[in-house]
Amino acid sequence: MTFYFVSNRIYLQYRKLLENKQISFPQVLDWVEIRLKELKNKVMPKYIRNSGKQWSTQEERQLSQLAQINTPTRVIGLKLGRPENGVRSKASEIGVSL
Repeated sequence: MTFYFVSNRIYLQYRKLLENKQISFPQVLDWVEIRLKELKNKVMPKYIRNSGKQWSTQEERQLSQLAQINTPTRVIGLKLGRPENGVRSKASEIGVSL
């Protein structure tokens, strides 16, 4: 059921292009096939390996340093192995502006 929903949703995104003859049906099918392969191969990042664990002083320092150079919260989370919300929460707790 999920596979059908995703493929149908992707097709509907390009239905208007198809109706307006801005793209041909075989092109839509090719694009849908490529998009489905991308979705199938998409791997969730393993940034939650430290989720729920205590923060070390070194991690807090690294968070502060990365925040000072305007590193995106998602990137900080990936580098520290923490979820984005955990990074935001800790930053707020230690007074670091993201």
